[in-house]
Amino acid sequence: MLFAILILMDTKHEVWGILGAMELEVALLREQMSVARSESALGTTFFFGTLCGKKVVVACCGIGKVNAAACATWMLFSAGCTRLIHVGIAGAVGKGLKTLDVVLSRELCFHDQDAVMLKYFPKRRFFAGDPELLALCREACARPGVLRGALREGRIATGDRFVADRALRDAIVADCAPDCVEMEGAAIAHVAFAAGVPCLVIRTMSDCADEEAAETYDHFMEDAAQQSAHIVLAMLSVAPKPKRSFPVGPGLGVFALAAGLLATFVLSGFAPKPPEPPRSAFARVAESLPERPATAEVCAAAETAFCVRLTAQDVDAWRVLAATGDGARALKTVVDYRRAAGETR
Repeated sequence: MLFAILILMDTKHEVWGILGAMELEVALLREQMSVARSESALGTTFFFGTLCGKKVVVACCGIGKVNAAACATWMLFSAGCTRLIHVGIAGAVGKGLKTLDVVLSRELCFHDQDAVMLKYFPKRRFFAGDPELLALCREACARPGVLRGALREGRIATGDRFVADRALRDAIVADCAPDCVEMEGAAIAHVAFAAGVPCLVIRTMSDCADEEAAETYDHFMEDAAQQSAHIVLAMLSVAPKPKRSFPVGPGLGVFALAAGLLATFVLSGFAPKPPEPPRSAFARVAESLPERPATAEVCAAAETAFCVRLTAQDVDAWRVLAATGDGARALKTVVDYRRAAGETR
């Protein structure tokens, strides 16, 4: 049984979350992937499957910072993604950049952020692109036929404005000196930073963020979006296959909790049982939950029925234990664990 737990934990360990703001930015990826299922949440449809032999979740997050952040958060905490790739088009503002050139996120920032926000979490303006993903993307872009323009690792500035005015463009350049401007990347990088997961933004230039931007954008956006998607396909192709190993990093806490609870789960079938609430209460709660409940739904059900506050790690451990087929007994194990820790209302 412990081997089964290790497999469940490890096969979930490496999942690529790939987001694009518009359908045309993810259309090629969805065409190429083998879709196992889809799930709708937050106004977005998430497609689960494999692409180039890698586990992926692909979604069109919608335009703007809030849509992007909401989608990225769901990918990490509900879909189990362990890295985020944001793909799409942008307006070139860096010297020497032209349409169909590519900018990789060496770092990202918000161009419409008030300085007062730096006093609060995460107390930073710039978010670095993940070095390993940058190196992998660099390797992918070196493959013949992947790039149609030049490649640059630079700064990407995000804001809720479509920049099509030279005065606005010049003001942004004077403020934060980006290589390109767009509307989602830094929001996704912010979420990834807060969650401690790697993130990379890949942008192909569709226009030069000036008075001609709208016309140039319409002419080049499809080609630009296709190139960004081709880069992601090349990245997935050259990425090493995940190794089955002991989970490390952010998943270690969940694994340790699950392993500890597993021992309790197994031994509880043999040890004398102290007085407890009727097992049917746990069964009723487990049966009342949807097929794939959100973390908040499980926490609310446990607090209402048993006056116990569960953590997100508790819920992750419950999901692992419930995969053995007895969701009610798994719920009792997690609830008893929290009661022993004194986490009651």
